[in-house]
Amino acid sequence: MYSSGITPVQHKPADTHALMDLYGIGHTNIVPAASIAEKDIPKDIYQAGAKILDEKIRNLRPQAVALVGKNIWKNWIEYRLGRKFNDKKDEFEYGWQKKELWVGRIINPETGEVEWEGARTTVLPTTSAACAIWMKKDGDTRIKHWKPVGEWFAPKREEWIRAREPRGIQYGDGGNWDGRSIRTDLTLDEGTAIRRKKGNNILSAGLQDFGNVFHKPGSRGCC
Repeated sequence: MYSSGITPVQHKPADTHALMDLYGIGHTNIVPAASIAEKDIPKDIYQAGAKILDEKIRNLRPQAVALVGKNIWKNWIEYRLGRKFNDKKDEFEYGWQKKELWVGRIINPETGEVEWEGARTTVLPTTSAACAIWMKKDGDTRIKHWKPVGEWFAPKREEWIRAREPRGIQYGDGGNWDGRSIRTDLTLDEGTAIRRKKGNNILSAGLQDFGNVFHKPGSRGCC
């Protein structure tokens, strides 16, 4: 995810559940159980997982979904189309898929009209280190399939981050904060100007970054 540009820093596996808050990235499994190999997972378990995934995406409606691993896609297609997956007939390719196969797509059974296009869906090579087929003399060739997703996602990630950045100035006179001196969407310079209009030529302890006021554990006002 880091090499493709999906995340701006290389995270540890333990950070998985933090990615939603950080970038709006969620993780899930199509099969909620461990196995030694994919072939050990019964077909009915895969199909049940595909149905749950479809329902989950319809409820949450993310902008995009990435299915990691060809076998995951194969089982998804068999659930969606109700038939066995065929490499030649289904013309499998990694990358963004056609709209008709997007995960979560909703079609009105009575009118046949598309009520929701679904989440834009891509299929990516497995990240398993055991998959040696992707390792070539010039490096790991999986990245060429992951890169387009990173390029698509990077600006959306930055929008997510900016939308959650605390902005504003507390320009009260210190003491117990009652919330009335908070002005959102103010820059530091704008906050300074407000203080000066009040007859203060310097910033007192009452002028605090919005982030410090609201993000310090246990804090209710001026830090």
